[in-house]
Amino acid sequence: MHIAIYADAYSKSFNRLHQAITLAELGRPPEVHSDVRRFCECFRALVYHPDVIIMMPTSYAELKDLVAVRDLFANARTIVILPERDASVVSMGHLFHPSFITFNDEDFQDVAAILKHLCKHRRCRMDG
Repeated sequence: MHIAIYADAYSKSFNRLHQAITLAELGRPPEVHSDVRRFCECFRALVYHPDVIIMMPTSYAELKDLVAVRDLFANARTIVILPERDASVVSMGHLFHPSFITFNDEDFQDVAAILKHLCKHRRCRMDG
């Protein structure tokens, strides 16, 4: 499964996310981007179609930057990991129409479980 992640690769939150994904044994390691512009440039290429996009902005400002280009992610399964629980931040996170929303202080076992389910479902679709 091709997973594209936007996150600060040096943050403690990302380390927990990466560990949860690694323990889920999904096969191919996720593609990690730490720069918003480069991350968005990938989606402007017609051949770039990850199975799942995980966005983990570290601030409200980063979240606003991603929301401004949310049309790039419109046809992808998206998981959004928000930096805080403030109502305006949660509301903005819903603008992506994500499959799942969580917060960066979680342990990400729920994210790993969702990815395992999607991976299993994807293999079944490809086999059948």
